[in-house]
This record gives sequence, C-alpha cells and structure tokens, in this order.
Amino acid sequence: MSFASAHIGRGGLLRFVRLHVLDGGRVFFDDATVQDQGVLTFSGSVIRHGGALSFRKLAVQYDGQVLLARADVAGVIRLDQARIGYKGSAKLTLVKIQKAGLISFSHTRVENHGTVDVSHAQISGGRVNLSIARISRLSDVILRDVEISGDGVIELPGAAITVHGGLELDGAVVGDGPVILPSGESLVLPTGTP
Repeated sequence: MSFASAHIGRGGLLRFVRLHVLDGGRVFFDDATVQDQGVLTFSGSVIRHGGALSFRKLAVQYDGQVLLARADVAGVIRLDQARIGYKGSAKLTLVKIQKAGLISFSHTRVENHGTVDVSHAQISGGRVNLSIARISRLSDVILRDVEISGDGVIELPGAAITVHGGLELDGAVVGDGPVILPSGESLVLPTGTP
C-alpha cells in the first residue's frame, strides 16, 4: 500500500486506526509532506516481524504533525532522511518495540524548532536508531520515560547536535542494553538506572 509523495496540509487529517502490517507487508509514505497544521496519525498499529512502515524523506513542517500512538512493533518503522522543522513534530508514544523491531531516524534532520518525541516506549530487544542525525536551531529530540531492557539499544553514532539543538533523555531506564553515543562509544548504565 503506497501513499508515496502524499501531501497533507491546511488542516487536513489522514488517520489510520488499528493498522496491521503483516509479514512481507509494506506501507509507504516516502517523500510525503505534512505541513500547515496537517496531521498524519496512527493509533493501535501492529507491525509484525517482516512488515514495514516507511516514511523515508518525509517532510514535516509549518506546524505539521505525525503521531504514532500505541504501536506494537516487531518489524520496522523508518523515518530515515526525514526533515522535521519549522515547528513540525514527529511523536511516537506508548510504542512497544519487540525483539528485532526497529525505529530508525538515520540521517534525519531536526531543525528550526522541529521536535522528535519518543515517549513512554518499551524497547525489549529492539533498536531506536538516530545515527548520523542532525539536531540544530532550537530543535529537540526527546526520549521521555523510555524503558530499554534485554538487548534493547538506542544508537546515536555520528549524530550532530549543534546550534542550540537538544537531546533529552528524561526518565529513561536502561536495562542490559547500551546507549551508543555520537562518538560511537557505548554508555551502559547499571540495570534500572535512569
């Protein structure tokens, strides 16, 4: 199912409720644009192992919003090379990432008051990848109340945080999994340490 190059703007709303992407299934929003208070929202989604939800090169700007709530991810959600700025936001809340699950923001630019907010997530054996991301110009990437357990990993190698960019790990709990820093070094905290 493809929504590639879709444009959601001027208060437009595209909503998916209980979307199931099964093994081998693909849903594409590549090169889509969400702006001018447009909203793209997913609630109760299930991405099975082998399934993928792709937002490559997505542009979220001018008060546009992408919201993914209550997702169960054993497959892949890709926001690689996305551009989030000009008060645009991408928010993932109450997301469960299971073994082999992946949420990727690789090479994503967050700038000009843009926000990426991953909150109340449970990462058990899966990965959140922010490698080579660019965070700048009063923008924020926030990982709030995230629980990482088992082999779960947050990856930040090569990330650049410049010009009043912010990375916030607020209330995150790291189990056995590491936080891989921009330098490529691993930060492993004692189990249960915020």
